[in-house]
Amino acid sequence: MPERTGAAVNPSEPVPVFLIETHEAHEKTWIEPLANLDDEVVVVDRVRQRVRQAVELEMKAGAVAIGPTFTRTLPLPEGPVVAGVCVISRPRRISPTVS
Repeated sequence: MPERTGAAVNPSEPVPVFLIETHEAHEKTWIEPLANLDDEVVVVDRVRQRVRQAVELEMKAGAVAIGPTFTRTLPLPEGPVVAGVCVISRPRRISPTVS
């Protein structure tokens, strides 16, 4: 997870993510194709909103956002896409012990 978060911020300076053992980190991601570069601002805003909506749902269930939402426009062979991501922390699910 630290490598993924660091790559979203600045690939040359990864940002460490420290979690206590009772929590785990998860990425909330949304990817949308960018058919027309003139629409990039609109698509970036839409992707950012979708990620934030997903994070808000997780927060209602007890998760905490441990970083901002990042969006990047990525060139892919199939065409450019806008990818948005936010890292959240939520309590680990503890399996009940069977006795």
